[in-house]
Amino acid sequence: MRPRRGHPIAILAAVLAAAVGSAAAEPEPDLLDLELGVAPWSFASPLADARGTAVWVRCPDGSWRLDVALGEPGEDGTGTAEAALGRLGEGWTAVSPGDGTLVVQAWDGPLRTLEPAQAARLQALLSLAESGGDPAQAQVAPAVWRDRPGKPGPAPRVPWEARATAEESRDLIWPAPDDDGPPLARDLASRGRGRGGAGERWRCDAAAAGGVRLHGLRWGATLEAGPSRRAPRRGDPLEVVLPLWPLGEVLVDGGPR
Repeated sequence: MRPRRGHPIAILAAVLAAAVGSAAAEPEPDLLDLELGVAPWSFASPLADARGTAVWVRCPDGSWRLDVALGEPGEDGTGTAEAALGRLGEGWTAVSPGDGTLVVQAWDGPLRTLEPAQAARLQALLSLAESGGDPAQAQVAPAVWRDRPGKPGPAPRVPWEARATAEESRDLIWPAPDDDGPPLARDLASRGRGRGGAGERWRCDAAAAGGVRLHGLRWGATLEAGPSRRAPRRGDPLEVVLPLWPLGEVLVDGGPR
């Protein structure tokens, strides 16, 4: 008999029960120094436009949380940093325990675990938003980037971690292409590994005032994030990555000790 995969809600409940059960026997942990990132975002596509604010926290153990607030036309207070911190209006929370898995929850919906390809893209978006307008500093594996030189002919594809400057325009190619084997067999193998099909490409440019602009060549959509700003906070990483409470309720003001 094959073992059943754990449901995200069941996993979350088990973690919470363990935390609550141990609270009576162990002293309350000290709050750690954390950093809160905040960036406005806007999205445009042939079908719809949207804008709002994203806030995120990375913890020392590699876990992180991202809350994205969506601005509603005519509804003041939605889509702001305060809305993201308080989970006010419409939005989403994404949390990762630091092991590569990623769980997403609409603020009025259930938890769901993202497929590996989706998780890699969301983590890339967060890293690009944090990059301060220099996408070369972002961690976006397993994608590769391609410089777009001002001369005819194909440009070489190299790992994203290779040197690139903020002034250069470049494309992110998902997934990292394998030039060996027939294209159809390669694409089918890539989808079978949960990496998505070939042909998805993000045109990546530094935006005004330190942000980043991404244009999806496959879907014709543009996402702009930034500039990002940082603020010191203190909190318990376990509470941060449990999306049971608004992020603003598990963080307190304060700088490094």
